[in-house]
Amino acid sequence: MNTSQNSSDNNFLLKKNFEIVSIFLEYSNWTLALNQVFALVGEHVQVDRIYFFENHTDSLTGEELISQRFEWVKNGIEPMLDNPDLQNLPIEIVSDFMLPLHNNKPFKAIVREMPDGNTKEILSSQDILSILVLPIWIEGKMYGFIGFDDCTSERGWGEEELNFLQSTTSNLSTAISRRNAMLEVEKKAKELERINQELEQFAYVASHDLQEPLRMISEFLKLFEKKYAEVVDEKGKTYIRYAVDGSIRMKKIILDLLEFSRVGKNINAIEEVDIEGLFDDLKLLYINKIEASKAEINLINPIKLLTWKSPLEQVLMNLLDNALKYAKPDFAPKIELQIEEQENQWLFHFTDHGIGIDPQYFNRIFVIFQRLHTKEEYEGSGMGLAITKKIIENMGGQIWVESEPKAWTTFHFSLPKPK
Repeated sequence: MNTSQNSSDNNFLLKKNFEIVSIFLEYSNWTLALNQVFALVGEHVQVDRIYFFENHTDSLTGEELISQRFEWVKNGIEPMLDNPDLQNLPIEIVSDFMLPLHNNKPFKAIVREMPDGNTKEILSSQDILSILVLPIWIEGKMYGFIGFDDCTSERGWGEEELNFLQSTTSNLSTAISRRNAMLEVEKKAKELERINQELEQFAYVASHDLQEPLRMISEFLKLFEKKYAEVVDEKGKTYIRYAVDGSIRMKKIILDLLEFSRVGKNINAIEEVDIEGLFDDLKLLYINKIEASKAEINLINPIKLLTWKSPLEQVLMNLLDNALKYAKPDFAPKIELQIEEQENQWLFHFTDHGIGIDPQYFNRIFVIFQRLHTKEEYEGSGMGLAITKKIIENMGGQIWVESEPKAWTTFHFSLPKPK
């Protein structure tokens, strides 16, 4: 063979290998991918049957077994995939051809020339005249093998064919590893979904069951204070007010906990959001606090963008509530929202000129139930920013903070543009 012919053959094999890799990467359906690859290989090397066997262990006895998982056959060749004799086959029965595979060597034979035994009997029963079997190795262990049968002729296997089929086996090994990893991810995702559903159900039941006794405690304490106002002294009335206030705060914590557990559930569809209209609605919601504090609230660049409206509204509401709450005493709050369009995302900058945050607490403020101030100083459950962070991350964005104590705080958060 001349150099030009050899180069042409190598290019052809490279092209075939590229097609095989592409099929494994493009097809999400594992069975369809295997069928496409085995058909391509079978047509190229002119074999009658290609199959994939997988090693496994009997869960009861611990015995090492091997089973056929997939098969491609040429037209006119009898399939063997449903043959029960090829399922849960003890490895020791076919040890004569498994031995070279465990040594990472191919097994190839003309069946007629093989010594009498289990392997020859099994192959002869399938009308196999010649065979090539290559091991599949994954993470240093023999995972199984891929076999190539010729049922019409007694053939040898040339070096070029062997190299091509070994390359195919290597690609199959990589594809199996990738598929197993994806299956493991899917399994863990389902398990996490189950756990999240249980936690959500727990949060709902807990909040529902706890709110009723809290309501009773609060109402009966109020009735007690009203009916026995002349009997209870001022210290007793103070204690009652503490108890009522405690039950109200506990109810707020329960509602916030329930809100935290629901983040990411039932997200509405992406829609065009008018930020100016959304911001006006939020200012109307807080009109009493805004007028009482004489707050100045500005939207720097009113725009429209495509995103999830309800979660974004919740985020801005939490940040606005936070800004109004942590305003500097005796100073009218000044609050600004600016939005920056980038190539793949929107970047929000929410700034308030309030009491600020010490840099050592930047991470702590996003943790559930973490507070930097006592409840006597500022009301709240310590969950607002934790909920905000969870919402943003659930939408595919990130949030971080910059601040100068006693001067200003800016919450930056990103939202990806829908593709």
